[in-house]
Amino acid sequence: MSSRYLLLLLFGCAGILGYANARKCMLKEPLTYEEADYCTESQPHLGCNHNQEFAAHCQATARLLEIKPELSKAIVRQMNVYRNIVAKGGLPNLPAAGRMNKLGWDESLAKLAGLAAMRCVLDPIKRSFTATHASKPGYTAILTKYPTSQKQTVHQIMYSHLKTFYNQHIHITPTSLLSGEGRNGRDVSHFLQLITGMNSRVGCGIAIFHEKEWTVQLMICLYGCNKHPNTFTYSIGQTPKISCDCPDTDQEFKNLCPYNVVEEDCGLLNEEGITTTPKPKPALDIIEYF
Repeated sequence: MSSRYLLLLLFGCAGILGYANARKCMLKEPLTYEEADYCTESQPHLGCNHNQEFAAHCQATARLLEIKPELSKAIVRQMNVYRNIVAKGGLPNLPAAGRMNKLGWDESLAKLAGLAAMRCVLDPIKRSFTATHASKPGYTAILTKYPTSQKQTVHQIMYSHLKTFYNQHIHITPTSLLSGEGRNGRDVSHFLQLITGMNSRVGCGIAIFHEKEWTVQLMICLYGCNKHPNTFTYSIGQTPKISCDCPDTDQEFKNLCPYNVVEEDCGLLNEEGITTTPKPKPALDIIEYF
């Protein structure tokens, strides 16, 4: 093959790859993925043959809230508001993020989070809850109890929950990004999970029940990845977004990296040093671009 034709071939391949990367960087929403077969897991999985019933100790009034698009978009947007503040170096104790991804809603994580909420407790999940692209999703849980006579909306309580996560930043020091520990041993795990840089997906489940004159709203959220021990919560940069894979396509969250292909386990390994995630396969639906 002549050098001329070889150059044409190389330029042609580069053009195809460039077009593919450009399309990847113009996603309007994150790609959706088919759920894994949870019953093929080597250990009991939360989603395997679940009977869709609340735990025996739950109140008879317990119900799982249907999270409609209006609510899921509100959850994701508020999380991205907080991430955007941190990414630009807007908190006095934390540096700017060289890479912090924009979050998108993940329906498979939301379904698993809903099953977790049906336990009616804040305790960590004892069964496996591996998702399609995450061998060990991140986990946050919170509940609010208020008098039933007090008029509160689901959205109001949800915003209060997320603000509680975010407010843990008052106990943060720069070393917390690596150690995971707050000032004087204070819990900052929910805040660190909220701002884990490589994470790009979240799904939440909300259970509501009554205890005599009280109403309880429990929200559990699962994330595409969690903060691994001895790793930084996010990559630090003098300027936000210097390590993004894609150029800026988001006009609202200017300090967050836009949607692109999800990295398995957020580019990290699990505790055993291997990836146990089933290979992600894009769902066969229409992909929207800008």
